[in-house]
Amino acid sequence: MPGERIRLAKALLDLARSTLKSVWSDMATGDYRWVILKSWRAAKEALLSLSYSGAAEVHVDDLSGLYAMLYPSCPPIQWSDIALLDYAKTLVEDLGLYMIFYSAEPGPRRRDGIQSLEASVRIVESVVQCIKEPSTGSGPAAGISFPLDALRRKVSTFSGERVTVVRSGRRLYIITAEMPEDIVGRIELAKKIETPPGFQVLPLTAEEAYSYVNLPWIVLEDVEVMRDDLGLGQFFELRSTSQGGSFF
Repeated sequence: MPGERIRLAKALLDLARSTLKSVWSDMATGDYRWVILKSWRAAKEALLSLSYSGAAEVHVDDLSGLYAMLYPSCPPIQWSDIALLDYAKTLVEDLGLYMIFYSAEPGPRRRDGIQSLEASVRIVESVVQCIKEPSTGSGPAAGISFPLDALRRKVSTFSGERVTVVRSGRRLYIITAEMPEDIVGRIELAKKIETPPGFQVLPLTAEEAYSYVNLPWIVLEDVEVMRDDLGLGQFFELRSTSQGGSFF
């Protein structure tokens, strides 16, 4: 491995650790939005470190995409931790979801911050271990293949509670009548569908999904209704072809 890549991998891993350390000041002041964003950032820095320590450099913005490329070279990384951090980050960065999910509170709750921080710590620790003891499996993949046929089969054969699953690009909206209140519980519910790596999951209640898609500035693209036990399919397909309104 070229010395330059080794130095870059080490620098990124040191940066991930430093980012995690800085989270504690935000926990102390109760700024859980920054806890979530920094936890996500630390996990991404660690995954990028893993990519530079391997055979290939990867260029993907979200953790789910990085995980799809890197998980063969670091099996200890858990999908649920990756999915939780992407989900939590989306909830605090997407204005529509932020207003809907935190409508009864001023912002992210303490447990949201703690759950995100714990997931990030587990990812960083897994990466450290994998860099120290490289897996005998394959290294980083050259590109991401999103197996939509496999995803359709998984969704169609899912035998859990009533659920609507809508794909918009690489986002999967997992919609049920009721959802756990905490983000970990929601990811655990989505985990039952066993989605292939690379897709971001957004577990929502039917009421949350309806509210979100009705926001005037939201336009879904490349939409496919993959399962519809709640009767929301036609609504989502129609919404995907409509034009977004002005925020003002």
